[in-house]
Amino acid sequence: MLYSKIFFSCFSIFSGVILGSFINVVIYRLPNNQSILRPRSFCPNCKTNIPWYENIPIYSWIKLKGKCSKCRNAISIKYPLTELFTGILFLISFYAIPNNINFENFIITLLSNWTFTLILLPISIIDYDFLWIPNSIIKIGIIFGLVISIFSAILKNQEILINVFENLISGILGFLIIVLIMKFGELIFKKPAMGLGDAKLAGMIGLWLGFPGVIVSIWSSFLIAGLFIFIGLASKKISRHQLIPFGPFLSITGFLVWIYGETTFLKILF
Repeated sequence: MLYSKIFFSCFSIFSGVILGSFINVVIYRLPNNQSILRPRSFCPNCKTNIPWYENIPIYSWIKLKGKCSKCRNAISIKYPLTELFTGILFLISFYAIPNNINFENFIITLLSNWTFTLILLPISIIDYDFLWIPNSIIKIGIIFGLVISIFSAILKNQEILINVFENLISGILGFLIIVLIMKFGELIFKKPAMGLGDAKLAGMIGLWLGFPGVIVSIWSSFLIAGLFIFIGLASKKISRHQLIPFGPFLSITGFLVWIYGETTFLKILF
């Protein structure tokens, strides 16, 4: 048991770091309207193709001292940090799984946790940088959410159609809650307070979490966002009229509720 835990811990970090490299591709290319599959990785400055031995996650950035080997242009530290952070999230996802479940449930749960991470993390980073939530990632999240709800029903001996229907209703509920908050905000502030992308993200998260997880996630995201804004205003790091991306807050709470459950998450939060 100890050896298997060590193996899966190392495997989780390794897998996360490798897939974190792919997330870097997504967060760079999607906002620039480029394919995430072709061409191969290249330097954004000199456009030179990056050979595989200079594209090893984290290690290559350290070896190259954060600079392109051809043009010597600086490579942002956000790339190795994203890879490292993905590895950490994969490790957290592994350790959040209870020890008393059978192997089939363990594998499905682990893959589900990792998939949700790979969906929410690029959404958070892109929304933070560009105040934009890509529809393409939301659609992928919806598809995987439906697939996982089917597998979950099979493993738990539940009715597949009922389980999928309940999750769909939760997704619609999450979408409508944010839309109503958007409309209310427009009435109060006389301008859009949130974007439709936030509503789509809440809907996608609701599809994954079900009810009442979607309510806990949305409610908690507003609490955390409010605390963040209060601290930012008090420390003068945020201005009163500055636009604040809400996607990262929805993603954080959605991830935590997914891996720990709404009851456990509420105990952690309060």
